[in-house]
Amino acid sequence: MGASMPHLMLIVALVFLNGARSQPRRQLQVLPIDPRIAPAEKVGSGPGKAVSKPCADGETKSCIDLKKCIVYMENHHYDFSKLNAKSGVESKGEGDYDYFLNFCTEINPPPAASCNPGDCSATGAKCGVYQLAKDKSVCYPCGNVNSLQGTYYDVSSKQIGNPEAGITMLMVTSHSGRWTVIRMICGSATPPGKLREVAPDSGIYEVFWSDPAGCPVQMSIGTIFLIVFVSINVVYFGGGTFASYRTSGQATIPHADFWYALPDLCKDGYFYAKDGTSGLSGPTGAQKSEYQGL
Repeated sequence: MGASMPHLMLIVALVFLNGARSQPRRQLQVLPIDPRIAPAEKVGSGPGKAVSKPCADGETKSCIDLKKCIVYMENHHYDFSKLNAKSGVESKGEGDYDYFLNFCTEINPPPAASCNPGDCSATGAKCGVYQLAKDKSVCYPCGNVNSLQGTYYDVSSKQIGNPEAGITMLMVTSHSGRWTVIRMICGSATPPGKLREVAPDSGIYEVFWSDPAGCPVQMSIGTIFLIVFVSINVVYFGGGTFASYRTSGQATIPHADFWYALPDLCKDGYFYAKDGTSGLSGPTGAQKSEYQGL
């Protein structure tokens, strides 16, 4: 049985890898960020720059996981999964239009009959932002879900911002060139602010939105403990089993006698504690009758 353990582990690993490959990954259709939004040297690859590539299976650094709607920026990540709505989150516009936003899922159904999902992209990309006239007569797409990008670049100050203060999310429609700049601010949950066009006929629309989703996710003490605990166990059992196989040809867990005896030790400890504390609960019924007889 011991000699067959490495073969069993290999089979399990192959099955896992095959299952991981069978899950299709949504691809991002990334366009260069409009220089009117941010200069190329501020949003290119590197520390503090824009992130746009899709996450590979298990990848959690400098990538975007559209399925979980999590943006991984260097050593921080932001979870936008709770901000998606079927018909989009409404943002009142300053002019004659209102806007509907989603980060990682298609706005479906569209907010009005005048919104045509086919207008979002010639390649069939899903609409994540719509610009809708207040009388609902005209509707324009302003961002594909698959074009989502994240950056710390602050459009107003024209500098790289503090990761703790928030993150800027960008989306664009590939054929019309309309950009939506969503300034996520780390703060209490509020509806999106009024979305505005940054300059007349620019096709660039900006909105400020305060929400806890704009704060980098912090790991709890419990999560850190679990990560450390699991890591120690993997090293202890995995490394010990491998070492025993290398030295003796038999794959056995380290300190096997102790682990095999552990259930009996726990049982003995339980009965010992039970017997040791039984006298603290007062006399039994039989003992009471004896006392009364005396």
